[in-house]
Amino acid sequence: KEFVRHLFETRRLLELPIIELAAERASDASRQEINEVADRFAEQMPLREFRELDRRFHAAIAHACGNPLLVEVYGKVLGRLFHSTGLEQMLSDEANRLEVDKIVEESTRQHAALARAVARGDAVTAVEEGRAHLASVEAGLIDRLV
Repeated sequence: KEFVRHLFETRRLLELPIIELAAERASDASRQEINEVADRFAEQMPLREFRELDRRFHAAIAHACGNPLLVEVYGKVLGRLFHSTGLEQMLSDEANRLEVDKIVEESTRQHAALARAVARGDAVTAVEEGRAHLASVEAGLIDRLV
């Protein structure tokens, strides 16, 4: 679980400024892509499908920030998140199924709110939504999973 704490600490430091820049700088096409990806989430979707879409969603926001160096660094963080064997085992463990389902359900709603704020160009709300999303997922992973 210490790895998850470090990962989310790093995500907060990188992702919140990326969200702010994306809300301020995203092209119309990027805003549309972010909304389209967010619309594909469903509260009852299989974990593997959710994780693939989750990575795509967060990568789309990163690309929309307009800073290729931030995108590169953030891509490495996402890579660690989505290729962590320990995290994958926690998410896949049958003992955690109900809690993982809850994380997926909450994330589906949070992604929609974040996408709407970025699409509107509302950087303040987008950062607030991003902060709430990261805190919720981190708490779910650290506090509620076995």
